[in-house]
Amino acid sequence: RPDRGAPETPDLAVLEREIAEGLKDAHYRNLNNSNNQAPGAKRMMVSGIDSLDRAVAALAAHYPEAAAPALRRLLESPNPFAQYLALRELLSGRHPELNALLLKKLDAFAKAAEAVGFHWTCEALARRGVVEALPALERHAHNESPPGLLGPRGMGLGYPAAKAIARLAPDLGHPEVSRLLESENIWLRAGVLAGLTDARAPGIEALLAGVLAEHPAALVADQAAVGLRTLRASRQAAVMAR
Repeated sequence: RPDRGAPETPDLAVLEREIAEGLKDAHYRNLNNSNNQAPGAKRMMVSGIDSLDRAVAALAAHYPEAAAPALRRLLESPNPFAQYLALRELLSGRHPELNALLLKKLDAFAKAAEAVGFHWTCEALARRGVVEALPALERHAHNESPPGLLGPRGMGLGYPAAKAIARLAPDLGHPEVSRLLESENIWLRAGVLAGLTDARAPGIEALLAGVLAEHPAALVADQAAVGLRTLRASRQAAVMAR
């Protein structure tokens, strides 16, 4: 059997060409309909998806010091899939020079009613610990009538914003966290519980048990139940690893 050894490191120039190719208009189509029921599908990638995905992942893995300009181009492009790939790589916390762009894109995604981009930007800001995002996240969490978004209030922007707030301020006594926990909006309440669970905030397990005991709305109850199972599974895994 031939010894394949470690996979070869891809060439930087090749990866940059593949990313440039993946941003060309020829790979995108407007899949929205005449009633504008799917505005987020105006720039859907229909070819070259795997190549662009692999090139971005390889660039970030093998050439992190050279990845920032490409990630900036992807995030600033009008293509949702390219934006997602950039945000996925930015979850790691690298390239702090792109934090300002993330804050800019948070407002841009909200204004354009691009809920997917908004969600991943919230995730990136939270995981990167960008506490400067808190004022903007609070504003979006409590926006009662975001333009262009379908569905109940809080579903598109409120949930991811509340989740990010709780991860950035993982304290049950934090004023905004308390406000979200007491909200009558189920999406905000579920979002803050999710963020506090992810952050392993002190007192979160007792809080989740208390929420379940209240027999709240199904969405909130499900979030609390999932949180409790997650925390208990993590604790059990830690015990088994000793």
